[in-house]
Amino acid sequence: MSRRLTILLALVGILALSASSASAALVLTLDDLSTVGIDVIVVDGSPVGTATALGPSTVADGSATAGVVFFSGGVGVFSVNITSGLSKPAIGAGSLGKIDLNSVDVSGSGGTLELMLTDTGFLTGPVINVGILGLIGGTTNGTVDYQAWLDPANAEFGMGPGTITTGLQSFTTGAFSGTFPSNGALVTPPVSLTQWVSLTHGASGVSSFNAELTIIPEPATIVIWSLLGSLGIVVAWRRRRKAA
Repeated sequence: MSRRLTILLALVGILALSASSASAALVLTLDDLSTVGIDVIVVDGSPVGTATALGPSTVADGSATAGVVFFSGGVGVFSVNITSGLSKPAIGAGSLGKIDLNSVDVSGSGGTLELMLTDTGFLTGPVINVGILGLIGGTTNGTVDYQAWLDPANAEFGMGPGTITTGLQSFTTGAFSGTFPSNGALVTPPVSLTQWVSLTHGASGVSSFNAELTIIPEPATIVIWSLLGSLGIVVAWRRRRKAA
């Protein structure tokens, strides 16, 4: 986890006390770590200057569709970025809640780009036992780090103590993919969802990915963990058989 993300976690915790002034909508950010401040903040269907937990938006939303945010442009050494984020009501019908982050990012030199997508107001009703399932896949000329959170406090960019998380996941050069269920917990609706992706290029290069985060009811995460564990056992058995 980057130093800037660690600082953001602390900042969001402070700003959560005044969350009523934030947009309470789908928010997308892109940030080249070599620059000062967060380079791009986009709020669903909103102009520049819309309040968020990380400060006012810096770019108007490039999409006119509710539940879709879009940005295309340069960010620091990442000269080409075509990035979209999706949430309710565009996706998630029939599920407890879902957000999706997709991006193609081209750098002219070495550097690190961090992308985040967050939305609030998922789930209704009484206390419910849920977990989250993060999925990511793509290709990179560098390295990719991924983490996702569900925040029972329903805060924008809720990533601090008390959240449900996939944990930090890392990938290296080439094609990559992964499925990451969290542990479950009892939560009181509404809740928020946040995804964070960090792309690091050692030189000029291209990364592209799609990351999806879904709320799933317990004991679904237990079943998924069991299936992943069984798959690992099968793979290990096949390797031992071939070695023999």
